[in-house]
Amino acid sequence: MSSQLALDQHRIHDALQHGHIAVIKRLIRHQRVDIRCIDPSNGWPLLFFAIHHHYNDLVRYLLDNHHDTPLHLTRDHQHATALMMAVLSDNPSAFALYLSRFPESVDLRNKQGETALILAARRGHDDYIEKLIDHGADINACDQDGCTALHYAAAYGHVDTISVLVDHGCRFAVQNKRGWTALDWSYSTAVAQHLQDTARIAYEGKKLLQKRMSKRTRRQLLSSEE
Repeated sequence: MSSQLALDQHRIHDALQHGHIAVIKRLIRHQRVDIRCIDPSNGWPLLFFAIHHHYNDLVRYLLDNHHDTPLHLTRDHQHATALMMAVLSDNPSAFALYLSRFPESVDLRNKQGETALILAARRGHDDYIEKLIDHGADINACDQDGCTALHYAAAYGHVDTISVLVDHGCRFAVQNKRGWTALDWSYSTAVAQHLQDTARIAYEGKKLLQKRMSKRTRRQLLSSEE
């Protein structure tokens, strides 16, 4: 790395620390630094820092200037994506913007095998979970330990998250590599009871729906025969 490039990268990160967004844009516009300006210590590109610090005007500027493209979605040393960074930083604006532009990133995994949905469930971020599911995220994806989003929702005691996941049809009997289900991992007996009740209601509702659909099909068949 040249001394000038090192100096410009230092200026970028110094500007980030002080919120001097205009300085960053000027350096990029004049092509003094690569738009990604990756930090060698953790692999974070400039976009990750912008998301982490909630500099959402800079987030939009970077994306408008092709920081990420469908063929190049930046990831750090842990293989985290910008979508994951938005979840971890609880930045709903950056999350919505990145998801709208790169829906193909929903099921990408980090080195621990975690998806953005698993990270959101661990933190009880139900709005993010709803949006990820709407964009086709795998609700039953497992990390490298075999744990699903429901495992973490139960383990951290996020009862509302449990309800969201079950209502969207997640499998609630999945065993991780230790042979434990989400019920086994529940934070407390109250959380375990909530999970059991929610799963039971969902199961009974599904059976009732199937029964109604079966009756409707029989009526349609009888009508067609007449």
